[in-house]
Amino acid sequence: MAIAFAHVSIHSRAKGHSSVAGAAYRAGVNLYNERTGETHDFSSRSDVAYASLVLPDGANPTFADREKFWNTVEFFEKRGDAQVAKDYVLALPKELSLEDNIALARNFAFTHFVSEGLVVDISIHDHGDGNPHAHIYVPTRRVLENSLSPTKARDLNPRFAAGK
Repeated sequence: MAIAFAHVSIHSRAKGHSSVAGAAYRAGVNLYNERTGETHDFSSRSDVAYASLVLPDGANPTFADREKFWNTVEFFEKRGDAQVAKDYVLALPKELSLEDNIALARNFAFTHFVSEGLVVDISIHDHGDGNPHAHIYVPTRRVLENSLSPTKARDLNPRFAAGK
């Protein structure tokens, strides 16, 4: 079985990150970033076994378009050092089928984020090295029907103790 592994990284403009570029890389697709005018093309990736954008109840169905959604995220963040997204990387058991690993990743996403009003971009990568893993890519703001919340979902931030 897979060893227990989870890693969270925060993507921010201060580090040169873009949520559009991050989504394109994880899903292995080609996305245009309206804010920067750049096209991020990762469609030649062969290790993306699964990619899906999952919307919470009440979200505008147009957000199911990955490019539209992540460009909306970029539009809402005004600051040059804005945190735009979080990437949760989870190890998956190599002994399970792709379908079972998809179910695990979707269950994690629904339990912790979709049920809390966040859109989740799920990608499963399998490099063929026996290390399949899921990327649970989430914005920092909840969806409010046709828009994003004016405030960040800080209540969902991990709790840290003694700086760890």
